[in-house]
Formats: sequence, C-alpha cells, structure tokens
Amino acid sequence: ELAASGTPIVSGTSPAIDRFFSDIVLQARDSDAGRFALRALLGSEEMRSRIALRGIRRVMRGHTASLRFDDILEHTGVTAPRTPPSPSVSLVVPTNRPQQVGEILENVGRQSYSNLQLVIAAHGFDLDEAELKRQGADVGVHNIVFTRVAAERTLGEVINAGFGVADGAYIGKIDDDNFYGAEFVGDLMDAFSYTEAGIVGKWSHYTYVEGLDAMVLRFPGFEHAYVELVAGSAMIVERSVFDAIKFPSKRVGEDTQFLRDAKTHGVRTYSGDRYNYIYMRYSDASHHTFNVSDIELVAKGELVQYGKNLEHVTA
Repeated sequence: ELAASGTPIVSGTSPAIDRFFSDIVLQARDSDAGRFALRALLGSEEMRSRIALRGIRRVMRGHTASLRFDDILEHTGVTAPRTPPSPSVSLVVPTNRPQQVGEILENVGRQSYSNLQLVIAAHGFDLDEAELKRQGADVGVHNIVFTRVAAERTLGEVINAGFGVADGAYIGKIDDDNFYGAEFVGDLMDAFSYTEAGIVGKWSHYTYVEGLDAMVLRFPGFEHAYVELVAGSAMIVERSVFDAIKFPSKRVGEDTQFLRDAKTHGVRTYSGDRYNYIYMRYSDASHHTFNVSDIELVAKGELVQYGKNLEHVTA
C-alpha cells in the first residue's frame, strides 16, 4: 500500500522483499545502512521520484488485490471471471509532415503497453498504406489506421477525424516530433485505475530546448495531482469524454479549449509523473505554433541538465 501510494520505503531485510520489490524498497541490514538509506532519499528528490514511480507501477500491474485473487483462483482450479485485460488504447497523431512517419512509428513501437492502436490523421497528404503497415510491423506496430483530412481543415477538425476512427476504449493524443518513452502509455493508463479522472496526461514535463542544448522541467510541482490543464501532446482521454466533447475547430489552442470544455462538463483531469515524455523545442521557430523564446521557457521552468540525455527522463 505504501508503494502504491508513491511512498519510498526503507525496510529491514526480508525474503519477500527480495522476491518482489528488491529494486524498489531500500533494505537495511543494520542501523548504519538505515541512516544512509534515509539520507540518500531525503537528500535526492530525483531518487525519491523514480523509486516512487516504480513502486506505483509495480503494484498497479502485478500486486493489486484483484490480481492476487486471480492468482488464487488459477492455482485452485476455480473457473471464474478474471480481472479484465488491459483496455485498448488508440494513439492519435495529427500531422502534416509525412517525413515524420518513421519517428511516429518508433515512438509507438517503443511502448511497453501492448493493447495499442496507432491512428495517423494525415493533414493534406497521402501515404502508401501497405508500405506504412510494413514499416510499422518492423518496429512492432501492427494495428495502424490511416485517415486523410483535407489540407484546408483546421487542426481541431483533424484531431476529431483521428479520434473518430479510433477503436480504443481510451484515446490518446501525441505529436509527431516529441519523444515518448517506453512507459508513457502504461503509466498514464495506470492512473485511470486509482483516480476519478476522465483525462490523464502530463502537466509537469521535460522540454528539450535545442537552442540552448538544455533540458528544462516545465511546470514543476504538478505531478500526481488533479489539474486544470495537461500538455496537449501528452494526454489520454476516456472514449466517453470524446463522445460528449469534441475539439473546437481552431488552428491553435484547440487542446486548451477541449480541456476547459471537459471541466465545464464535470470531467476531472489528472497529471501523472513527469517522466517518459519530452516536448522537443527546436531552434527553427517555424517548427512550432507555440511561439515563445528559449529564455522564456527556462524562466517558466527549471533547467535540470545540459544535453539531451534520454536516460534522465525515462524511469
């Protein structure tokens, strides 16, 4: 229960901990080891956050009461309903850049969450769908839907078109040029099981500022909390929410308006952890519709490191 609530733990030694939580619980064989473990945790927010996230992930995917009961039924030979399998998730990528398809496939193929569908909502271009599926199979993406939307349609309409052809019980929105770590989908989906949210995403998140060759943590302090907004390129929505609320027909700001409309309808939005996602801020300003300076991004966040160290943002 402590691990499930995101609490780092220092414990005495135990064979049970060795078997199930050896990389999550810090075990102390004597008082000196206990003091060092506590000092390490109290002195390093980064260490605490990573251990906390791994604890939540481990419990939600392998040690809940319902999963334990499934184990008992299986070992006693009782035929009974089991915990439902992981719900289906469709990841929708609105894009007007066919050259980004390879990166899209890599981001989706990297995911540890298995019940995934990729929807590419192509804004004003066509692709060879047979070749697209061949490339997807090469990186482990086997369920791909391609839909073309006319170039004159707004971004909000493109997103709605992608969401409209998605099959998933949950629908995510990602971008074509950001980085999505292996646990991006899995961690957000875990949060649906322990919150009352209809939308889960990331408000605290990393941004790589190419012009400074620096990694910036934007909106620090908004993790594991109900929030007003999350990043538009890092959110997953219950299908029932999209059935009731559509993205507005706008070229910019459609994500923000969608989230505000959801709140008006009583839908709660939850911000998960800051890991496994990087918003890529390129030096070429024409690459973005979000026009702010590099220094403004740093001023409104926290510069955590120089260089694009992907290991730092994956946990």
